[in-house]
Amino acid sequence: MIKFTAALIVPANLVQFRLLRRESVLRAIRSARSVASDGMLKRIASYRSQTHWIYAQPVIYAFHAGIPVPPQLAVLSFKRFWSGQMTWNNLLQVVQR
Repeated sequence: MIKFTAALIVPANLVQFRLLRRESVLRAIRSARSVASDGMLKRIASYRSQTHWIYAQPVIYAFHAGIPVPPQLAVLSFKRFWSGQMTWNNLLQVVQR
């Protein structure tokens, strides 16, 4: 009988732990700042009608503002700079087009 009781207590504790964990994660998500309240995003979005595209770091600003990013600049890793595939002058030329 003791083994049977222990076999029921362990899964019950595990389920309770998972429920508490999920509840704390959901609380954190619900209390997080929304994208719409970001002042920088509002400022970027105000230029939407005056531009064709934008280069922004982090790139997610361009996504949320609804402004496309030039394909050459969508993913800029340090490796592209180190290998010479991208230079600061190249970046500036793409942005100025």
